[in-house]
Amino acid sequence: MKSIRGSLVFLCLLVSVLSLITLSRDDSPVKRGRGTVVPGVREVTPEKSTDPASRNDPVGDSGSQNEQQSDPQQPDRQQGDSEKTIGQEANPDLELQIRVLDADGGITAAGTPTGFFTGEGDPLLSVTPVLTASVKRLIAGNYEEGGVSLKPESPATVDLPVFKGRWIADCTLQKRDSDLLKIDRMMLLRPQSAEQRPLLVVPAMTRAPAGSRLRVQVVGDQRTLDGGILKVDGPEMTWVLPMVPRQWYAGLLKVQFVWSWEAATDDRREQILDLRGAEFVGKDWVWNGVLSVDTAAEAKRQGEEIRRWYRRALEEVEMSRDLLLVAGAHARGKRARLVRDDDRYSRLLTYPLAGVLDDLGRGKGFAEKRWRQLLDEELPLRWKPWVEPQAIPWPDRYPGPARNIPLLFHTLAKYSRLESTVIYMALGKERHRNDFVADFDWDPATERTQTLGKLRNFIDAIREKLEELEKD
Repeated sequence: MKSIRGSLVFLCLLVSVLSLITLSRDDSPVKRGRGTVVPGVREVTPEKSTDPASRNDPVGDSGSQNEQQSDPQQPDRQQGDSEKTIGQEANPDLELQIRVLDADGGITAAGTPTGFFTGEGDPLLSVTPVLTASVKRLIAGNYEEGGVSLKPESPATVDLPVFKGRWIADCTLQKRDSDLLKIDRMMLLRPQSAEQRPLLVVPAMTRAPAGSRLRVQVVGDQRTLDGGILKVDGPEMTWVLPMVPRQWYAGLLKVQFVWSWEAATDDRREQILDLRGAEFVGKDWVWNGVLSVDTAAEAKRQGEEIRRWYRRALEEVEMSRDLLLVAGAHARGKRARLVRDDDRYSRLLTYPLAGVLDDLGRGKGFAEKRWRQLLDEELPLRWKPWVEPQAIPWPDRYPGPARNIPLLFHTLAKYSRLESTVIYMALGKERHRNDFVADFDWDPATERTQTLGKLRNFIDAIREKLEELEKD
């Protein structure tokens, strides 16, 4: 009996174990093809493609055809025509945009040599419109005949100084040669950071004897923007001239290299005369070229933006002046002469602060509190954006008007205080403490007239310059 009872217990345990195993197998996922199906959940199959190419596929969704799937973990390694990584190891701290421009500021065709080489000495060719490169090592230099790059150890190439951040390189092709220099291209490297110095890179060939010194000048709008002295080391070399940091404006600059007769020693003069001939006694040796900063199209756009800014600044000054003239006349119980000028007065009424003319009153009804609000709060608030340090776009483009703008608004502020002083005197009031802004050479009324004349001169000078620029 005991053996039978033990057998029954064993059978019961065996049945329980087999049942558990069966249930666990039924609950496990079942693999079907590429998917995984959980019991109790309906498998959703993708809809068939409506693409005509898929409808003509005899294989269809049978799964017997090999499919190419992109790995989401792998980044897209294809690069557009406007991007290229230089060197084996890209430097994430440096991004360089390279443009190749002709002597008129136009973008050249793709494939034009830039004058830059990789660390292995391979030439870096242009793409359209700009080549963006992450640079580890960059070499600048000349090309051998036939377009073969010079080797990095060649004396006609130079490793550029280590620099970081974002830079723009404008490579300008030259179309002028002289018996002094042969320069195919010049490169201007401009940093985005104002703390770094731009670089003028000039691969050149020369007949000047080794040891000669050449004066280089970069000229824009008949002003020398930068320059220096470069030494000739041999028949071929690449000069790198650090320049003064500035806010570069787009346009064509002139570049001149000069061997100066006056600055040379007697021995050097004899060497030069042996090369050039006795008829060049006392004459300098000169090469002239161009340097394009950005494209001609960008230069045109910047010029329009600059002129538009100056016109708006002049409009603000003239409107403010006319408002003060009319308001001052009203306060004294008089009528300003400009009211008879329909065009000028109609333009004044479009000024955002023109509504104050209805609030100030006349003579004894002069609203002094409203006047102080206009003079001490509203007008200074409108003038402030025009005189902030970074207000003028590309100030180096037209330095004369750029210098005159702060003086213009300073003179306008002085005039406003003089106009207020004249009003208070006419009404028999003490001069307001906020109107003591300067010592006067004449009485307030005369000083007011003189200041209006200065204001008019500043306006005329800036407008005359703008008219000249419109003709260019």
